[in-house]
Amino acid sequence: QKLANIDVKTKGESAAENKNNAIPLFWHILKSGGTSVKDFYGTCHGFVEAAESGVLDGHNQDTTLKVVQMSPEGIRYVNVDTTTAQGIERAIQLNLIP
Repeated sequence: QKLANIDVKTKGESAAENKNNAIPLFWHILKSGGTSVKDFYGTCHGFVEAAESGVLDGHNQDTTLKVVQMSPEGIRYVNVDTTTAQGIERAIQLNLIP
């Protein structure tokens, strides 16, 4: 498979078969309630998100993977932007994506 010119290797395993290596993915489709879902994950469940908000305030220049709090609601983000091919490549370089 190809995702933004990046090889995405799958082992054919479901998340249930291999929970330790599962990478959750939320595909945000515009105008479908995705922002509400992301807010719910971050504020109610305390999940750390990987999204464009994580690179605000110069965090796109960080040289190591960090969790940053970028919202007054307490939502935490990892400092990579997974909404762009460049951001996904950076996530791979920082070992967010194995």
